[in-house]
Amino acid sequence: MWLEQLSQSRGDHNVFGVLIGNKKDKESYRVVSTQEGKQLATSRKLEFFECSAKDNKGIAEIFKYLASEFVGRYRKRIKTLEKMGRDNY
Repeated sequence: MWLEQLSQSRGDHNVFGVLIGNKKDKESYRVVSTQEGKQLATSRKLEFFECSAKDNKGIAEIFKYLASEFVGRYRKRIKTLEKMGRDNY
């Protein structure tokens, strides 16, 4: 699976993402349960979301999570680099 290849090439560093179950508005056509989606996401070290693009439900939460995660990791990296710079002087 491509996600495993990415994790191996990056050594699991700074690899994050989401697993999204779409078409939440079509509950009667559901093939994968919420629990199965959560389990798969957990096994792949991903966050799990369900959404309905048609009804525009759950979309903002996905992007808020991704943006927050990115900013948090960016800030952590900046602190690490600043510390390395101080340690070199």
